[in-house]
Amino acid sequence: MARWQRWPSPRRNGSPLRAPRRPVWALLGVIGVAIASWLANKPFGPARFANEVSGRATAIDGDSLRIGGHEIRLRGIDAPEGRQDCQRNGGTWPCGREAAAALQRIARQGDISCRIDRRDQHNRGLAVCRIGDRDINAALVSEGWAMAYDRGADVLYTREEQEARRARRGLWQGEFTHPREWRRQNGIGG
Repeated sequence: MARWQRWPSPRRNGSPLRAPRRPVWALLGVIGVAIASWLANKPFGPARFANEVSGRATAIDGDSLRIGGHEIRLRGIDAPEGRQDCQRNGGTWPCGREAAAALQRIARQGDISCRIDRRDQHNRGLAVCRIGDRDINAALVSEGWAMAYDRGADVLYTREEQEARRARRGLWQGEFTHPREWRRQNGIGG
């Protein structure tokens, strides 16, 4: 064959050879990895995810606060909801409001620094917060205004809860419905 002539295209059963088909799942996997990588570097909600947030804080309820535009959920604790009442000395008392007031008293003491490690189902930053060297999350549990969270990786303050129970501080002065159960009964959260 002369140099200027083209080689005939290879054929199988009279039709041109095609490149082997790539499995669709492989393409979808590559697309999924690309989207996940892109989302990991994008903002979540109005404020970009930050690992450290500090400043003056305001209590939202007994286990969450706001610093600037950041809503923070205190990691490892669960406090009664603002509308939740408890039983003490034969009567009811607004334990949810008292838990929020306890957090607000701490917040008034100065700038709070929160180390956020992830987001919860409501897009709040989950954090351990400090005022100076004091762990606010541990303080609320130790004073009896919150319970140690009892599930998964956030079981952090069980010793503080046991001490508060023994000393009958805060919520442990009377009887109460676990905040998780109270939320379920009242259709709050998800």
